[in-house]
Order: sequence, then structure tokens, then C-alpha cells
Amino acid sequence: MLVCYLSELSQDLIDQILDMFDKLMTELMTKGKNRQKEHFKVNAKKFNSHLLILTAASKALLKAKTEGLDPYATVFAQVDETTLVTTVNGAEGIVRPEDLDYLDMIENKYRHMRAALLEMYETLNFQSVLKKQPTLDALNHVCLLAQSKKRVTAVEQKVDGTIVTAPLEHVTNSWMPHTVTNENKINPNFYEASAYCRLRGNLRAGDSHVPGSRRYKDFESYLIPEEPWEHLLASETVGLAITTDAAAYLESQKTLMTQLMQSLKDDLPDLADITIEADGSWHLSPLDSEVPAEVKNTQRRIYNLFPRVSIPDLLVQVNATVGFLRHFTHIGTGEPVPVDRQAVLLAAIAASGLNHGLTKMAESCSFTYKQLAGARDLYIREETLSLAQADIDNFVLHSQVSDAWGDGTKSSSDGMRIKVAVQAANSDRNARYFGTGRGVTIYNHVADIGLPFSQKVISTNDREALHVIDALENHETDLNIQEHYTDTHGYTDHVFALTALLGYKFAPRIRDLFKLKLFSIGPIDDYGNVNTLFKDRINTMLIEENWNEILRAAASIRHGTTSASLLMRKLASYPKQNQIAKALLEMGRIERTIHILNWLQDPAMRRRTMIGLNKGENVHSLQKVLFFARRGEFWDRKFEDQSNRASCLGLLVSAVGAWNSVYLPRSIEEYCRRGNALPPEIRQHIGPLGHEHLNLIGHYNFDSMQQFSLHNLLPLRCVADIEIVDEDDIEAYVAFSGLY
Repeated sequence: MLVCYLSELSQDLIDQILDMFDKLMTELMTKGKNRQKEHFKVNAKKFNSHLLILTAASKALLKAKTEGLDPYATVFAQVDETTLVTTVNGAEGIVRPEDLDYLDMIENKYRHMRAALLEMYETLNFQSVLKKQPTLDALNHVCLLAQSKKRVTAVEQKVDGTIVTAPLEHVTNSWMPHTVTNENKINPNFYEASAYCRLRGNLRAGDSHVPGSRRYKDFESYLIPEEPWEHLLASETVGLAITTDAAAYLESQKTLMTQLMQSLKDDLPDLADITIEADGSWHLSPLDSEVPAEVKNTQRRIYNLFPRVSIPDLLVQVNATVGFLRHFTHIGTGEPVPVDRQAVLLAAIAASGLNHGLTKMAESCSFTYKQLAGARDLYIREETLSLAQADIDNFVLHSQVSDAWGDGTKSSSDGMRIKVAVQAANSDRNARYFGTGRGVTIYNHVADIGLPFSQKVISTNDREALHVIDALENHETDLNIQEHYTDTHGYTDHVFALTALLGYKFAPRIRDLFKLKLFSIGPIDDYGNVNTLFKDRINTMLIEENWNEILRAAASIRHGTTSASLLMRKLASYPKQNQIAKALLEMGRIERTIHILNWLQDPAMRRRTMIGLNKGENVHSLQKVLFFARRGEFWDRKFEDQSNRASCLGLLVSAVGAWNSVYLPRSIEEYCRRGNALPPEIRQHIGPLGHEHLNLIGHYNFDSMQQFSLHNLLPLRCVADIEIVDEDDIEAYVAFSGLY
């Protein structure tokens, strides 16, 4: 077990180092762009002043040419010589390159990073899958000179009595003017920075890899090995929704596409939501709200009948009914948490899910910090939280009340932004969501019964589409997901292809729908205005030639050889010449085209997607209510701790939904008994995530009014009463109190 743990830990640490490297290089380039923007902003008045003077001088010169005047006299009559010389000199000092190249502005920032980057490169074993490896050759040359305490300053240098030549193949055209001068001198900072930028790109694309990593391995290692794959094919146990050959798949999709084009042409006059302007542009009107106006007031009146409950009581009652704590097993023995430790475990879950932290929870309950920390360290892990949440979700899924919301065959996913208040390696800058700070995203998958069944901490700057399939393929619930919804950030053509192969109907709500190209399979007949939507054709040969690898990639996800997010990240980063990535892209374009043709003709599909995404928003709303402590920010540096906190929050949301699902039928019955009508079109929108009846702040005791005053002081704490708190709680205390 220890060996397995150390192996997992090693992979995690290598991945975290490489993630930090990627972020550092991204920030380096972003800093250069931002410095150039700031340069223009600061010198805006100078630019304008210089332009006015130079424009006046240019006009005078042109006038002199047109009227046959003396050019010098004409120009200097308009702008005196001293002013013109000063203006030209000033303009030369602030003007930027013609192509607005900003690389010269990263040098100072790079100097502070180079020692750490060099140590990283020397520590990890970077390898190339290509025969040529100019980037690694360049960085190996840097390391060679570093051993002699030298840097790359010329194309040829003497090292220990031997002339060595600096490799330059990694230096692209944009970097070359900054790196090499006419005298074959080299700027070492730009030489190294260009190599590290190229290395980042190679890692993303899979051209370079690091043995021992989980997410930066050789691409082939993510796929089912050839021999087991041939066995799966021969035994017909591939496990995919599409198992025909490429020709049959293309023919069936072509037939379907043709039918949809014909039906769209025929029904277009009757589709009131679609308008076509005189210039040929298409418009699709948004749907009216699916939720009747009276739902909000009705739900409030029904939930007002609920008994008030605190989070501790709610968790105790849900566990007494569902028994979800049996999934929390000891990290060492594998034994379920004993009955006498269940209460402290619930307190630790609540401390994390409500974002109090263990120190504040210890001050508010009967358990000490050490007891809470022990329960957290021994029992709270991603796998135990996932099983417990699945147990709660299954309880609601199999209850009669959930029939009004869904049957567990549909789901949606979307992200919720969380600011990170400490220096965490996985947090990102994003001014739109975090201002000048950093943060992450909790990516939630929500079932049609209204409860989350998965939550994952991801980078805010990641495309959410990378993480759509993971939870669909890997969840512990009894949900049978067949149709999935996302917004625009949740789709790519690769997702369309892989969901089709894995048997999911993917129905994203795509913004600016008519700005997208539609692709036909071969030439198409005349379908009137519908033809204007089609801009290109599918490269069917590419799909046919790579069909076996397409199926192999999807089967690798289905059989757990790799995760969808890892595979799609590699495919999205691959250069254009990668055939698997290109073939999957073509297949995704087919599926996206069919989806859009369906979307335009099927208001019911659009409505289902809207309802599904609204259920995700309801989950986000409750998460924000529950995650109220410490300003709703993460104070965890480690990714594992952030993930556990997000999963504890998800478990609390599911527990609230389970508790509500039991009381909701009773409240509805009482509501109707009092003479109120509740038609089915309103009943289906009374969901399980109401929260006004929840007591989140506990109970304040004022019974000691006569015992103490400022003349009769409380005793100070002794040393034995003062507990050592963890690092994150110290930071939280310092931030809030201003003390150290």
C-alpha cells in the first residue's frame, strides 16, 4: 500500500510541477502583452502629440511636391526644425515594432524565473517522441554551460577547452531578432525563454513527455495497447455505441442529415422562432421562460411549511435514513467509521462543506480540533465522499417524489467560480471572475432529479468541454444518463464525436449559433435557404483512414485506460498534422451539424436543455448559500484539499435535497389540504433545493447574562487549552484579524 501511495504521490507531484511550469510560461507571455498595453496607455498623449506634429510636417512635404515649392522651407515653415527633431527622437523612443512584437518586454520578468526553470529541467527527465528534438538539444546545451557556470552568449563558445556550438533550430522567426545579433552574439535570456516556450508547446501537444507523469506521458500510453484492442474487436466487446465500419457510419449520418435538411426546408414557413433577413442572415428567437410566473411564490409558500432544521440535525437525520456514513472507511484498515466516531466525522464534513475550517468548527461544537482533524485525515477522501454522495442521490432517485423532476436519464454540467485566497499552484488569474486575484472553478454535473452527482475542481482558464465526459463515464450512482446539456463553454467538436461514440446524446446550448459552419457529407441538393447554412464538406477519407484509431481512442475512455479530459487535452493541443485529432474533429463536425439541424426544428429539445441548465444554476445557488464562511473563498493550497472541500460541499447539497425530498410531499399535501391548487405544470418546478428553512448560523446562548461582566472576567486559557491549528486556519485568522 505504501509503494502504491508513493507511486501515486510521485505522479501527482510531477504533474503539479509541470502544471506550474505551464502557468509560469503563460504568465510570462501575458506579462509581456500587458506591459505593452500599459506602454501604449501611459504614452497615449505623447503618441497623439507626435502624430499631430508629424502629420503636419508630412502634409507640408506633400504640398511642396504638389506646388513645386522648396521642401525644407515649406516643412520648417509649418513645423520648426527643433520641434521636428525633438518629435522624431521622442517617437523613436516610444514607438513599438511594426508587428507589435512584445517579446522584448519579458526579459526582466524572465530573469527572476530562470533559476527555478533550470532546476526543474535538470530534475525531470524530459523526452521527445520525435526523431528531432531541437528544444531539448537547446536546453541540454544550456545545462552543459551551466555546469561551468556559463550562459549561452554566442553561437560558438569555449567550454573546458572545447568549442561548442549553440543549437538554434528551436528559435522561431519571432524570437530570432531578440536572440541572435549580426555578430553571432546571443542574448542568453531570450535563448532560454524561447526554448522553454517551445517546451511548453511540445508538452501540450504530446511531442515531449516526462516518464513518471500521469498527464504528460507519451500519447500512445493513453490508449488501449494494440494486443488487448485487437482482442476487444475480435470478441465484439468494444463497448461503444457505434461499432459499424466507417463507410456504414458515414452513409447513415448522410441519410439522417439529408432528412433533416429536407424537413427544415419544408417546415421553415411554420417555424415562428426562425427568421431570415433580406441579406440571408438567420435569427433564432429565444424561448419564453419554461417556469410559470407563479412557481416562485408557490414554492415559497410550500417551503414555509417545512420545519426549521440545522445542518447538523439534517445530516444526522439523512444518515439515519440512508446510512451514507458506511462508505467512509479508515484509510489504513478499510473498516467503516465506528458508530462512536460518526458524529465527529459529520462535524468534519460540515466544517469543510460550509467552509468554516476545523478551528472555527471546534469553537462551535463539542469536538476538539484534534478530533476533527483525525476524522478528516482518516476518513475523508475523494472516493469515500463520492460513494456517500451517490448513496444519497440514489435515495432521491428511487423515491416517488423524484418522478416529477426526471427519471435519471438526463444531466447538465456547468462551472462555478471560487476565489482562492492563498497562493495555490492550481489557481489562475482571470480578471473577469476574480479581479486582481486568482481562483479556480468547481465543475458540477447535475442530474435531472435536481441533485449534483459529481463535482471537480478545474482551472478557470480551462475549456470546460474537456471535463464534460469524465463524470458521465465515472459516477457511482444508479443514474442512466442518456442525454447531456451544457452551455457554449461545454462543447467542442471533439466532445460531439466522443459523446456519439460513447452513446450519449449531446445537446449543448451554443451561443451565436449561426456564426458556426455547417458541414455536408458530399454534395447536397437544393434545399433553398437551408443551403446557405452549409459552408464546407466533411473530409470523409480522413475518417475512413483513421476509423480504427477513432474507435480505439473512445474505447480507451470506456474501459478506463484513460480519462476523457486527459485524452481531449492532448488531442486539442496536437498540431494540425495529427491524424487522430483531425479525424475526430471531422466526425465531431458531422454530429454538430446534425445537432444544429435538430435544434432549429425541435423547440422541445431547446426547452429540455434550458430546464437542465436551470437545474444546474439551482445547485450553484444552494452551494453559494452553504459555502458562506470565509467569504466563500478557498483557503487550501493543495489541489487534493480543494477537491475534498468541493466534494463535501456537493455532499451537503445532496443531503439537503434528500431531506427536502422527504418533507416535500407532506408539505404539498398540507398545502393542497388548505384549499390551494397545484397543477402539474407548476408541481414539476417545485424542486428539492429550497433552503430558507435551513439554520446555517447555529444557536446563540444568552443564558449567562448574570454570570460574567467586565468586572467579573472570564478565566484565560491555559496552555493545555490552546490547540495547534493547521496552516490554512492560521492564514485565515491572520487575514481576518490583521494580526500574526
